[in-house]
Amino acid sequence: MTFFKKAGVLVFVTCCTIAFRPGGLSAQKIVGKNLAGRVLSAETNEPLQAANVFIANSILGAATDNAGAFVIRGVRMSSFELVVSMIGYEIYKRKITMTGEELKPLLIRLKPKVLQGQEIVVTAKAMKEWKKQLKKFNKLFFSNTENAKGCKILNPEMLDFDTSKPRVFRATAQAPLEIENRALGYKLYYVLEQFEASKDFLVYAGVAKFEELEPESPREAKKWQANRLYTYKGSMRHFLSELVRNYKITGGSLDDNDLTFDKQPLNEAGFYAFLLKFLDPEIPEQRGDIVNTNRLLEPGDTEFERKLVFQNFLKVVYTRELEEDGYLEYVKDVLRDPGQQVSWIRLPYGSLSFDTNNYTFDPFKVETYGYWAWQRVADMLPAEYQAP
Repeated sequence: MTFFKKAGVLVFVTCCTIAFRPGGLSAQKIVGKNLAGRVLSAETNEPLQAANVFIANSILGAATDNAGAFVIRGVRMSSFELVVSMIGYEIYKRKITMTGEELKPLLIRLKPKVLQGQEIVVTAKAMKEWKKQLKKFNKLFFSNTENAKGCKILNPEMLDFDTSKPRVFRATAQAPLEIENRALGYKLYYVLEQFEASKDFLVYAGVAKFEELEPESPREAKKWQANRLYTYKGSMRHFLSELVRNYKITGGSLDDNDLTFDKQPLNEAGFYAFLLKFLDPEIPEQRGDIVNTNRLLEPGDTEFERKLVFQNFLKVVYTRELEEDGYLEYVKDVLRDPGQQVSWIRLPYGSLSFDTNNYTFDPFKVETYGYWAWQRVADMLPAEYQAP
């Protein structure tokens, strides 16, 4: 995930999970296949026990047994990224496409991680500085959304911070970060792969394994359901799902004759979309050209995939929810009233492939600006989430 600040608006590449409701069924009623395999040490060829094997940004995963074996049950037919992590070894990632055919058991070899460093003596002064850096990390990592207020890293001692390079702030994690999100009701195991920030940019990347938290009361369970729906509505994930839904409803029609500002394909879902030749974040009312959203989609490489395709910038306005106060603070515009949620997308490689079930697309092939750029780890939902 990569982003930088420009004219008061974050520009970033986001790792976003897409999940659609196939055939109108809920995720709980969908019976999937099993994904099995073994995890070995690439150095000794010995089985590795207690390695974490999971599908990126989902609740599906398993730990290896003493023979290095694992089975992930209930995997739907789709394309996804399989992740294997274990302390002392390099992270393993592989794109897998599940079809109607049986997938042979996987044989995965993890490479030992080369650890370089020197003995560190922790002093009271150093601990005070570390806590200061942790506060900075949390602000960048979670942002200041309403959901961020309910997030907490349970094992912050796994984090190391490096400020040896002038005006550059780096963070690494010795193990997956355990994150409790009491706003949405999830616990995340987040594998932090990269984190680097300065005054002008922030680059971070990682994948998460989700677990459902147990609500303390029916009231809290109801609050989580409401917060999850609120988080989903207006998100990039919501927008892409509406693109696919409208394409199916209209049969992919490319008729532009009836398009007007007040009559666009996704209006009923609360979205307006415009194509821009250039972007000026200081002018959010910059409208651009009305677009038939069916022109934004093309077939993907598999039956599950679609491609988002356009040139220059796509502006997306969501009208069903107002901006949060935290966003106005973020863009340093607290004197105005909250308005419609405005985001922009750019595809540096011209297209973005995504799966219409549970696929995390390549985070370095899309840049988002504005409201979507402000939402980060605190606003992540697992692939299995289905809006009611």
